[in-house]
Amino acid sequence: MEVYVAPGTDPSSAPLTRASLLCLLQEHGLNVTPADQGQRHSSGRFLWTLEFPGSDVRILFEEDQGILVFATIELSMFNATDVPDRICAALESAGWHTDNENVG
Repeated sequence: MEVYVAPGTDPSSAPLTRASLLCLLQEHGLNVTPADQGQRHSSGRFLWTLEFPGSDVRILFEEDQGILVFATIELSMFNATDVPDRICAALESAGWHTDNENVG
């Protein structure tokens, strides 16, 4: 299953950077581990991944000029973890919006 997350359109919401995202997730009690150093996509955006120790949940982030512009949360439909809900709650508190899509 994938959950797509993107910033809202409210101009009063501060944009998220890597550093502010990591602080936000920690404030919501989530341990995160960078899964890679990231790579530049052909679109010019930078892609990087976070993992959550003890969980199969991963987030792929798209970053444009240091600002996070999109994220895909990947998880198994058969995993009964609350990590995705906690991630969404953290991002929604920063003005982001979520959209679920079942894959497979």
